[in-house]
Amino acid sequence: MEHVERARESIAGDRHNALRFIPLLAAVLAIFAGLSSLYASRLGEEGLSSKNEAVLAQARASDMWAEYQAESIKAHLYEIAVIANVSTPTGRSRLRALEAQYRRRQPALLSSAKMAEEDRDAALRFSQRIESRKVKFDIAVALYEVAIVLASIAAIVRRWALFGLSAAGGVVGLAFTILGVAG
Repeated sequence: MEHVERARESIAGDRHNALRFIPLLAAVLAIFAGLSSLYASRLGEEGLSSKNEAVLAQARASDMWAEYQAESIKAHLYEIAVIANVSTPTGRSRLRALEAQYRRRQPALLSSAKMAEEDRDAALRFSQRIESRKVKFDIAVALYEVAIVLASIAAIVRRWALFGLSAAGGVVGLAFTILGVAG
């Protein structure tokens, strides 16, 4: 008679009733893990794109600085030629005109170089913000995966504590997902 009573209690699931929610919890966790992974992947692509923009802006800045320096060297050469009295008075005025021409080009080059550096810095800052958000999603995905494993183990060994731990891991993962979305 005692065996029949135990079997009836086991079938009724008196102490493991909440464990019937394990498949539902695992499914919800898997959905959140998939969405978080997808969003992290998109953020990774966006971060790489931003880093590429930073590299291109740095190349533009380097080109502008090189051109600025070249104009400066040319202007100095003509200035030295005038100071050294290398030419006739007509030649000297032509040298001064060439020097002035190169000096006039420099402010625009300087401005372009500084703008390209600002673009580079902005792209790098944006990339860093994206990476920070991506890390939160990566942590969330890891937490969801651990929670799914704990839910599976809870189903096998029929332990309420593991089910609760799995749910807690999912909640913490959800918190990291929300932090990642919020930025």
